Amino acid sequence: MCNRTHPQSTARHDCILRYLARTPREKEWHVREELHYRTSQGTKIPDLVLSRNGHCMVLDVQVVGTRIDLSEAHEARRRKYLIPDMLMHITSATGARSDPMVSSIIMTYRGTWATESARILLDLGLDG
Repeated sequence: MCNRTHPQSTARHDCILRYLARTPREKEWHVREELHYRTSQGTKIPDLVLSRNGHCMVLDVQVVGTRIDLSEAHEARRRKYLIPDMLMHITSATGARSDPMVSSIIMTYRGTWATESARILLDLGLDG
């Protein structure tokens, strides 16, 4: 990200994160924000860990430039958190019945959502 647009991208990231932390709470999800996990690949800090009724989801927000392929950005961000020892710790801490679903919320700084991100938001009931 360039120096000129970085502050706006950070502000967008923080705004999306606040919304994603608040809205699931209203739908009775337990929300953990920016917890630090020591893993075999270093410390990882996913933006959100959501849990409810034995289900768990790890979400990480990223605001990207307009020249970035959104699907590739989504998959790269998702892979960043597919670390078995971290997922095992999250599963244990949340009481989930299986490994957490790991996804990302990708948006360009101009407001275009990755298709995969929009799908996740709709699946969570975060449609407005």
